[in-house]
Amino acid sequence: MKASTVLLIGASVLAAAACSSEDAADQVDEPAPVETQVQAEAKPEAQDPEQLVTEVERPLPDFELASLDGQTFNKSTLAGKPWIVNFWASWCGPCIEEIPAMNRAWEAVEPDGIGMLAINAGEGQEAIETFLAKVPVDFEVILGDGDTLPDWNVVALPTTVVVDANGQVVFEALGPREWDDPQLLDRVRALIAD
Repeated sequence: MKASTVLLIGASVLAAAACSSEDAADQVDEPAPVETQVQAEAKPEAQDPEQLVTEVERPLPDFELASLDGQTFNKSTLAGKPWIVNFWASWCGPCIEEIPAMNRAWEAVEPDGIGMLAINAGEGQEAIETFLAKVPVDFEVILGDGDTLPDWNVVALPTTVVVDANGQVVFEALGPREWDDPQLLDRVRALIAD
């Protein structure tokens, strides 16, 4: 075997081990560090919200997916108000990392009439419910399927899109973000007036 082939196989094995669902579950069991007021005040100022999301312009795809409680969500369900739609998986470390900020964002935007969905990458209801028992998601969790990610142009997890009240995807973010950033949420709130 050539050395490059051996290196490629070794790298693949290491990558698979790093992203296994068992490892993600182990990470979930560890308590999150408690942030003190001193640490919170020492954080750098928030990033420019224009750098946190990319402006895009594409129509909402046709879809029909069920939530964990059996409610059906589709294109018409999202009509009439802005939505933050997050694509995630329980084996995705960065997805897990951003859940607390997503929950805080939900708490901040729900009173404004902005919706939020967490569309899973197709793991199945039992696996999702097991995960949510360890790491709660406070907003609606949707069961994704094999077509979900390509239909929404999702190429990496986590990916979050913001949909305006007219059914247009207007912002996109690949990778984890601090979704509770006030300036970022103000950009989403601005869609209410549009």
